[in-house]
Amino acid sequence: MLRGKGVVRSSQLDTVDEAFLSILRTVFNDGRAAARACFYRFIAYYLMNVSPKVYIRMVNPTAAVLDAAEAEGSDYFAVETCHVASANGVVSSFSPPPFPAPAPSGPSGGVFTTVRSAVSGPAETGGSSTFERAIGTDSSYTTIAGLYYPHVGGEHLAKRTLCLFTLTRVFLQVLCMCNYQFPDKVLMAGAKSLRKIITGAPIAWTSADGMDFDHTMVLGPCKWWLLLPRLTTRNNLDKKLQTLTAEEQRTLVANNGLGVAVAPLGDVEEAGDD
Repeated sequence: MLRGKGVVRSSQLDTVDEAFLSILRTVFNDGRAAARACFYRFIAYYLMNVSPKVYIRMVNPTAAVLDAAEAEGSDYFAVETCHVASANGVVSSFSPPPFPAPAPSGPSGGVFTTVRSAVSGPAETGGSSTFERAIGTDSSYTTIAGLYYPHVGGEHLAKRTLCLFTLTRVFLQVLCMCNYQFPDKVLMAGAKSLRKIITGAPIAWTSADGMDFDHTMVLGPCKWWLLLPRLTTRNNLDKKLQTLTAEEQRTLVANNGLGVAVAPLGDVEEAGDD
């Protein structure tokens, strides 16, 4: 469009500029929307969820920081997540209520099995990929304070270990809508920001009435809620994240069902791995 401006009548130059700006706004907005969804899926969901069974934490919070060239895959950026998943993505919050932990209460979530699942991702990061989650035999959980949440039928604890350095690369590629290979020092800065969100002082992710913050309140450093997608988008992402993949459900069936209800595999195949 810009190369062709030299052959456009002078009276129509403003029209060309308006069309060009319209396309730019669309591209940038698409990237921001996708990046917000990516941030929520991997980070904010765990910080905003009120369930005691959901958390995100550094695997080794006292690990020493390395040079940018050695940071990927290091203990300094290793993070573990845990949440509850089911066949249809619907999970309970606090039912049944907690009890004093039995002695012994056993490990939270029972026995875990690591499952590799095929998923579709953004074209910028290669389109299709695989990811691993460790799926527990049940959803029982004991908090650090000793409160015991019994198993809920059909629900499982799902755990995953990620590298914030690698996640930063995905986040920036989605934001820019291209597979550009960012320099290590850029990824290092982004990964440190994500680590600060997880290890820093807790913040209120929504206003007092549970709604999103007004745009005038998101200016300044550490106003991380600027990265949140809209509430309707978060609700859709919640259900996708909390849904067991087809491969995970097959594993549950192969392991004798692990004592829980599993959705018909035909329905899962038809709906896709999302």
